Amino acid sequence: MSRNKLAEAKHLLEQPMTLGNLKRFQVLCQGMDAETDAVRELREPLKARVAEDEELFFTALEQGLL
Repeated sequence: MSRNKLAEAKHLLEQPMTLGNLKRFQVLCQGMDAETDAVRELREPLKARVAEDEELFFTALEQGLL
């Protein structure tokens, strides 16, 4: 998942927020390398996008995705 991990995370931020996209983003945040750290830095913009949809926000919180 080397170079593609960060590109995929950025692509997910451009897509409509869905529970599936949040779960995929969570998977991309797993790891112990510099690219994973860069993906983790995208969490704040992700949270801002999710907060726009109250139902999705609370579902994500319940499932531990945020």
